[in-house]
Amino acid sequence: MGCQIGILAKLDRYVNIGATIKFPRTYTIKDVYIVNGSSNFTNTPTHFIYGPASDRLEYDVVTPYEFTLGGAFTGNQLQSVPMLN
Repeated sequence: MGCQIGILAKLDRYVNIGATIKFPRTYTIKDVYIVNGSSNFTNTPTHFIYGPASDRLEYDVVTPYEFTLGGAFTGNQLQSVPMLN
């Protein structure tokens, strides 16, 4: 589970802002794969991979920090401005 913190502030009656920080998270990946194949050509004998090749891998993936910032304007106090032609 990751960690995230945030803040929300009301600057005045009509303006709100907010920000969050999401901290890095580490995922451990465990992978197993098997490869088995052959090739068959017209004028040559069939070639096989020497037995199925397999391996186990384990590695970590770390996510970056994430920063967000947002704002909102609410209210019906907007006034229209006449357009000049």
